[in-house]
Amino acid sequence: MNKNYFLYLFKKRKIAIFFFLAVYVGMAFAPFMFTNLQDGSVLRDCFLSSVAISSAMSTILCFGLPILLFHFVHQKRTVDIYFSLPVKRSEQLITTLLFIFAIAFGYFIIGVSLAYFLSMPAKINFTIYLYILAFGALMLLVFILVNSLCFLVANNLFDGIVMIAAYNFIAVAILIFMQTFNYNLIAGSVGMMIGEGLIAYFSPLNMSMVTMLAIVRKIYNSIHYASVNGSYILMLIVYGVVAAYGLYRHFVLRKAERAEQVSSGFFAYPFIIHFYAIICLFILSMSTSDSLGSAFMLYLLLLVIYIVATFVYKRKISIDWKYLLFYAIALVLSIALVRVGYATRGFGIADNYNIQQGELLRYHYQSFYDVDADNGFQVMIEVNIPTKEIAKHQEVVDYFESMREESIEAFYQKKDIGISEGFLSIHNLDNIAQGRLIDERQYTIFNKITKEDIRMLNEHNCVNFTLYNDEGVEVKVEDFLKGKGE
Repeated sequence: MNKNYFLYLFKKRKIAIFFFLAVYVGMAFAPFMFTNLQDGSVLRDCFLSSVAISSAMSTILCFGLPILLFHFVHQKRTVDIYFSLPVKRSEQLITTLLFIFAIAFGYFIIGVSLAYFLSMPAKINFTIYLYILAFGALMLLVFILVNSLCFLVANNLFDGIVMIAAYNFIAVAILIFMQTFNYNLIAGSVGMMIGEGLIAYFSPLNMSMVTMLAIVRKIYNSIHYASVNGSYILMLIVYGVVAAYGLYRHFVLRKAERAEQVSSGFFAYPFIIHFYAIICLFILSMSTSDSLGSAFMLYLLLLVIYIVATFVYKRKISIDWKYLLFYAIALVLSIALVRVGYATRGFGIADNYNIQQGELLRYHYQSFYDVDADNGFQVMIEVNIPTKEIAKHQEVVDYFESMREESIEAFYQKKDIGISEGFLSIHNLDNIAQGRLIDERQYTIFNKITKEDIRMLNEHNCVNFTLYNDEGVEVKVEDFLKGKGE
């Protein structure tokens, strides 16, 4: 760190620093305005809101300040001046990063400390306050390193801003891809999305916010809130280390001649354009699997967007046959993925459900239409079977597993078998007391449940029924089977 360079950065922007500090403090104080400062439960809510506001505002600074303080590398008239200063490149980089951190984290300390002081009547554990500050330091440092790297992989100011936005949107793009994949290729995945736990690792922002919320919620002393995920903290450290190395490559070893040039580095436009092109093609192919012919215009529109993106990247209007070839190959692969997915029943995922896992197997069935058309009965069925007692209720399990298999087969064969009659969900719990889900699937059912089915299921004490007649009056299952309650 270079002390003189740090003071230069401060003196140049001290008015803005103190102005935004006043705004920051006012925003952090806002949840406590017009609040009973003696009510512990209210103060805990205010403390959580204030910490959330401080986290959000400091995060915004971590996006904006790297652009403000590193923009000189993207301008020819300033890059030579700054790089010719009697300051080592490494010192210049470290000093700038520490200056950004001092502002973002300094504001954060003030905001959180103010909230903690105002919440003292609620007797919030001081250790939680320290955990919040400690994780806040890690979170903001990682944001600064990652966003600074994203900005510096480009060679001009506009491209740098685009890179920050594009890289931070990657997790959202993957989420949309996974949602489309689950909904269109995996029968039954309408419930718990396959692979949803992995998506967070692509987003330092998501991991940080989830972890910060888990820490702050410890003030409520409740077992119902999620605990801190240690792997998130480890992954944030990995992001920070990788970003620090990238900053060394793109700042300390940077050539001044890169300023205002085309951002042609691999991790700039070449990676971003092709990544989003592939993601969009796969999403489009999965969404339009019923009729590829009708999707022709959408594929053509995506091609136009892809080519225009290369114009922006190259700063000239010219079509390279390599881009057309890449798009054609990616299109064929995306369509092939969908075809293979249907042929293998979602790559085998649709059949990969273990009913023996955890402590409890639960089915839930609800009819959309009348079970007894003459009398207008509708039914909801709840089945709870301890996994150790599945053999005891094998008849019930076989009934619902057969219903589930028919739904899966209809999904992949795309049979025209009429309107849906109801839905069936299945999930397993690994802790009955806390109700923690291991897995969950949900299916559309096309076969109407019959009175004889209800009679068979009613013989098992693990099955609970809720029946309504056409007037919305609940009827006991025994009365329904005897023809009463109409």
